[in-house]
Amino acid sequence: MPDTLQSWEDPDGMGKVHFHGFLVSALNNSLPSEKLPLVVFFGAIEWIDEHKDLVRQCQMVAAYPFVLAVPQSPGGLSWFLQNDEQPSGGLLCTYQRQTVQCFSKWIVDLTRRPGIDLTRLWLFGFSEGRYAVLELLALGWLRLSGVGLGASWIQPDWMQCMYADWAQFLKRLGIHGGAQYIHAIHSPADTTWPWNYSKKMVEVMNQRQVELNLPPVKVTWGNPIESDDNYDQAGFMSKALLETLIRLDLAPPAAPRAASSATGG
Repeated sequence: MPDTLQSWEDPDGMGKVHFHGFLVSALNNSLPSEKLPLVVFFGAIEWIDEHKDLVRQCQMVAAYPFVLAVPQSPGGLSWFLQNDEQPSGGLLCTYQRQTVQCFSKWIVDLTRRPGIDLTRLWLFGFSEGRYAVLELLALGWLRLSGVGLGASWIQPDWMQCMYADWAQFLKRLGIHGGAQYIHAIHSPADTTWPWNYSKKMVEVMNQRQVELNLPPVKVTWGNPIESDDNYDQAGFMSKALLETLIRLDLAPPAAPRAASSATGG
């Protein structure tokens, strides 16, 4: 797919989504002969060209082809939080449910396009994008095969918003729609988003997974973060961790077994 910015507009007027789309080929460069899984990647708010590095990383480890969609954060929003600076100097942060609904509808539309296997849908979230993925999971409009939650280098202003909405966010997450597989990655050196916050999110997600009779969240500890230069490798986009997430559900579905013609007697 060409590296061009595409736009999708909700027919009910909820908003627009701007995104890049790619076909990630397999390591053996085989052409797809069946419907492909869809991976939607939500990244850091301020990263403009992160999708280019992501595609390269995926290309290096993909054992099977899949379609990758990388949306941009909505204008004026930190993904799904509206940030309004107050006269006092603080930030008033408001959860934008309609925007979450708009992005959910966009993803549903993608799954209905020719060549997409709607039964194999993954959401990946890195940095602030991890929050975006969790809000989509919490809304519960998507039938998800899996969720990958990467490390969380987050801007201080955005953190103020997240803290202000923390209690309500956990309530939303506590009734999430579930996924067959959830994998969270955390670095022990992450001080912008301490482990006690991630731990609480995992506990809330696990409680709901149990209610839905689904597997618990898998947690992997990333490498220590030494600098911004090696942050990608320390968090989500290392080859080993990305390969773990990509290979799980992207293989073509097994052919149905032939019914036995034998009869008892």
